[in-house]
Amino acid sequence: MKKFYLLLLMSFYAFVVNGQGLKGIVCDDLNGYGLEKATVTLMRTSDSLLIGFQRTNMNGGYNFSKIKPDKYDIFISYPDYMGYATDVEILKNQVFELDTIRLIKNSQMLNEVTIIDGSKIKFKGDTIQFIADSFKVGSNANVEDLLKKLSGIQVNSKGEITAFGEKVEKVFVDGEEFFGSDPTIATRNIQAKAVDKVQVFDKTSKMEEMTGIPDDEKFKAINLTLKDEYKKGYFGKATAGIGLNPIYYDESLMLQAYTSKTKFSVYGIASNTGTTGLNFDDMSKYGGGGGMSTFYEGDGMMSVSYVLEDDDFSWDGRYNGQGLPKSISGGASFSTKLAKDKIKISGGYGYSDIRLQKDVSDNSTNFLQDKSYAQTGIEQLSSKVLTNSGKLKFEYEIDSFTNLTVNASTSVKDNENFKNVHTRQVGLDSSLITTVDRALSNNKKTTSFNGDVALSRKFRKKGRFLGVNGKLNYSEGKGSSGLVSENNFYAQQIFQELDQLQTLDNTNLSYNSSVTYSEPINDKWSAQGNIYSRQTGNLSSRITNEFNDETQQYDRYIDTLSSDFNYVVSTNGGGLAFNYKSEKYNFRLGTNADYATTLRENKIDTTKTKNKTFRWLPSANFNYKFNRTSSLRLRYSGSTRQPTIDQIQPVRDNSDPTVLIKGNPELVQSYSQNMNISYNMWKALSDFSLWSYASFSNTFNDIVTNTYFDESRRSITTYTNVNGGFNSYVYVNFDMRFNKNFRGGIGLSGNGSKRVSFVNTVKTDVMNYSFSPGVNFNVEIEEKLDCDISYYPSFNRSFGNLVAGAGDYFSQSISTSLKYKISKVIELKTDLNWDYQGAENAFSQKFNQVLWNASVEWTIDKNKNFVCQLAINDILNQNTGYRRNVSTYSTQESRYNTIKRYGFISLIYNIKSKVNNK
Repeated sequence: MKKFYLLLLMSFYAFVVNGQGLKGIVCDDLNGYGLEKATVTLMRTSDSLLIGFQRTNMNGGYNFSKIKPDKYDIFISYPDYMGYATDVEILKNQVFELDTIRLIKNSQMLNEVTIIDGSKIKFKGDTIQFIADSFKVGSNANVEDLLKKLSGIQVNSKGEITAFGEKVEKVFVDGEEFFGSDPTIATRNIQAKAVDKVQVFDKTSKMEEMTGIPDDEKFKAINLTLKDEYKKGYFGKATAGIGLNPIYYDESLMLQAYTSKTKFSVYGIASNTGTTGLNFDDMSKYGGGGGMSTFYEGDGMMSVSYVLEDDDFSWDGRYNGQGLPKSISGGASFSTKLAKDKIKISGGYGYSDIRLQKDVSDNSTNFLQDKSYAQTGIEQLSSKVLTNSGKLKFEYEIDSFTNLTVNASTSVKDNENFKNVHTRQVGLDSSLITTVDRALSNNKKTTSFNGDVALSRKFRKKGRFLGVNGKLNYSEGKGSSGLVSENNFYAQQIFQELDQLQTLDNTNLSYNSSVTYSEPINDKWSAQGNIYSRQTGNLSSRITNEFNDETQQYDRYIDTLSSDFNYVVSTNGGGLAFNYKSEKYNFRLGTNADYATTLRENKIDTTKTKNKTFRWLPSANFNYKFNRTSSLRLRYSGSTRQPTIDQIQPVRDNSDPTVLIKGNPELVQSYSQNMNISYNMWKALSDFSLWSYASFSNTFNDIVTNTYFDESRRSITTYTNVNGGFNSYVYVNFDMRFNKNFRGGIGLSGNGSKRVSFVNTVKTDVMNYSFSPGVNFNVEIEEKLDCDISYYPSFNRSFGNLVAGAGDYFSQSISTSLKYKISKVIELKTDLNWDYQGAENAFSQKFNQVLWNASVEWTIDKNKNFVCQLAINDILNQNTGYRRNVSTYSTQESRYNTIKRYGFISLIYNIKSKVNNK
């Protein structure tokens, strides 16, 4: 009997060991032939124990058998070729077939280019890894300066990062977010010398991470791994700066401290130079600081408005270069690991107090057939936004197959706004039409909470996956808005004096839940199914009362300006998708089916309507990988969008008596089709890259404006559904290094769109086209000179405007930046931006502006930690604050106060604790 049990045990052991294996092929990257006798080393990840090594056969093949289920590191080497490393996890009864490994020849690399060698760039799977110390930057350089030196990566003046033609959405530090989703806090505050490696990769969904099955939920990301000496003790950066005539200041502190498993970070900003701590998405959306802002973007395209613009009276704290800001912001974050690293807890707190003083003067002309008129406006705005926010994240690796993630965040935001506006309208014959003098005040407190729970489990069968998710979002906003206005409408002989107070109470509650299951069909095919349920509820109450002289209270109810509206959208649906994945390409075909129920309830007149809609939402994508750094992608998707509560709430907004807005409760959801294709190529050896992208989208039942002008030239706007609009975009860019000191690029972008709206019951179809070529060059002499220059002209045409030729214009811009090392301790920096817009049909005067900034940095101490900087902002004092806008029926010029010329002196201290490495 003992022999029987022993035999049974040995058989079981043999089954467990022999049931697993690992195999693959090693070949030459250039020619594709197999590399015979390449060394393949297999080590266990947990303790670096050598499991075995092999020499590849004549076809480049290798095959490890009789290995236990575990996680392993694989190292591949071949004489005169770059090494390769990756990791795999072998499951029970699995023979893992690794994708073909393509090795790059060192001799080929040295022959083709002298600035890159095998020690600078490593490939680990699909991750491209740059060794930071291999790229020379200044002693006081930050991560942003380092990224600009890396092949295939570009960083613009706003801090936006592009890697191999794709926008980088997030920057991680040692695998974790650094103060949330704002990459610039990491790239502009962490010293370059603290970084060990820069890893560029596609961040995928949890399902794809656990199964390897692509689901198209990915974005480009960068991970900064810090050197070991910077993971002990603390490091950071402190800056103190002040300027005169008038007084400007810009102070900041970033400090990060480490223990063995805990990290703690703090930062603070106090500034009136436009530094508010905002992320670069907000910065780029509004065009950054100064000059002809927002309407002439970085791609040279003029923003042409065909819908109503948001009133800046509801300012949310984002600075767009208009006005004079003051900001105080700060934050703290932590992360720690517990229970043998199975539990990870992280959290953070943020505070900001941002204020703005803004003066604006507007001149506009409205062309409305027989009702054309001119309008002038003078505006003074004072705004304050105070925000407290916090977040907490809990991650638990229940076992090697199951993970639980819980996120929670909350914020409290207080808004205060005051605005005085004088508006005057005259006919083209100089006859007075309207004058309005109004004072507005607004205060609102918004409290929000967001939470989500995700449970994910993979199974022993490779590719099988189950995910369960739940999300909850809640916000409540309460406040009041006051309006005191004197309105004179001379054409209709209407003279009004208004003194009104509107109480606001908005509550939003949404939740959604979903279950996703993935099942492999064979080695290449898999199926994925999902079911989901979503509900969004919006309760908006606007009660308007007029001041009562008798009671000295706001107790005269105005029903036409009051509303109590409930808006609920419930959606249930499911979907099925099929995935195919091979070594070279993968594709996905699927569809979701949505069944939505919409409830719209007017609680004042007790009317209630329900609508039910059903939609197919197909999707498809195809990815072809020519090699690690060259790929082709195609995408198609359908999506729906419900109207907002402001668009359907049947109540007039009279905060501007010359512009009246009312919602339309009859609106239906819109449906959009989105298609895009991209091709990107990067050659590390020659440092050559090609980025290309094209997209097209159209919308059915699009929500557009319907505007009518009465005899007093008041615009009365509501919303309606219409078909026929579309957007298209194309972009191509070539970039290459010609030699060690010189690189250049050439690009081309184009836009085409059709915007539909209604003006005085007449449908207008506006076609807009733009064509924007561009060139850029960089000259670099190591540790001496770094110079960039770019030129971008733009040609634009528009058809269908009520304003003849309003969208036809030519613009151009030149941007340059220069860094010059005068000595070992003194460095000169300067940048210049020239924007030009010629005179045109809509504007008789040309716009010509040069913004020039310069600074000198002096490194004070021998350890290069103390730096003194002298700077001048806007040397030529041309940042006048100017903006143009063209809509379907009007042209507008605005002038506003902004940050102008000033001198500045700063002290910068790079903080680092002394670490005992014994």
